[in-house]
Amino acid sequence: MNNVANFDSLTGVSLASLPYDFIWGPSLANLPFPSSLESCNNYINWQQDRVLAAANYWVSQKVNYCHHHIPTWYPEYNMDGVTPNPDAKISFESCSNVPKEPVTNPAQIIRWNYSGTGIESQKAWYNVDSGKLYPTGNYGYGLDCSDYTKLNYAYAESIYFTSDVSMQAGQAANQQNLAPNMSGFHDSGAADTLGLYSAGNLVCNDGTAVNLPKGMADSTSCNGHGGYISVFTSSGGYNANALTESVMNNLQPGDLLYIAGLAYDYNNQTINPTVTHVVMWTGQKIGQSSWITDSMIAPETDIDSWSFHNGECGSQWWSAANNQGNWIITDSHYQGPDYRAFTECFYKAQVWGVRRVLGVNNN
Repeated sequence: MNNVANFDSLTGVSLASLPYDFIWGPSLANLPFPSSLESCNNYINWQQDRVLAAANYWVSQKVNYCHHHIPTWYPEYNMDGVTPNPDAKISFESCSNVPKEPVTNPAQIIRWNYSGTGIESQKAWYNVDSGKLYPTGNYGYGLDCSDYTKLNYAYAESIYFTSDVSMQAGQAANQQNLAPNMSGFHDSGAADTLGLYSAGNLVCNDGTAVNLPKGMADSTSCNGHGGYISVFTSSGGYNANALTESVMNNLQPGDLLYIAGLAYDYNNQTINPTVTHVVMWTGQKIGQSSWITDSMIAPETDIDSWSFHNGECGSQWWSAANNQGNWIITDSHYQGPDYRAFTECFYKAQVWGVRRVLGVNNN
């Protein structure tokens, strides 16, 4: 257990690899698992703790939310770190906390848990005096939600899957209107341009992972197991309360929960199962965790239609104090990789499905 957070083999190793995109930056490199830890890797609990340790490492780096593939690329330059990036302005603007000029109150744009001093000063975070056509600063280091989950598994376990969020969920391009319980759904067996597939296996309500090869699971594969974990029902309806406490108790650390950010339009009473986001389950609870303290729970901004209209999105809803005993997830969202409350106000009422990567058939 002393080696759960031992990432010494990655010290000085570049995360960057080809192909390279001027806006998204380099792809994530192949990060081999250290041979010295192979015996540790025989234990599922160790694997789970290691993936959480990788997430904790990146949370502690205080990087931003950006549409970038890796958090160590600085968008002012190309992959070599020297040649100016012709699309630097657009790439910087793909990050959070980039208000329109002029900036009247820099304190409003600095990352929520920056100390405000030294390399965490306002100017270090967002520098408008750089002489460039765009502001520079640490806010340019970052990555999005599905690149974050991909990085956690690659960094911890050398397990790779696609960073395309809908493909990572197993939602095929022609099935954006379907969720796992719905008739006609088939788990996608398609690969992205890098030859990478969805993450692990879909999970049923009783905690069973569907043990089938890629692309073989369908809407009936969780029959006898309570159906898939999802707010979308087999009849094509929507159940905001589908994730009961007993269902959440069946989740395992490292499970990936895919979110349909517009799951239910309360005004028009329509559903939208399109996957837009992914979070990772920690298995920890606010106020009860020995290592995720209340001060580590990040603020949030998003609300969903159903919860808003049911009065679950008050101004203080996102505080740790108002979420004691609630489950903790980690995701890259709003200001970047952080720990957040699994609230009914956004996450819980919009779960499209769950995938398990560890201890399952990843073929």
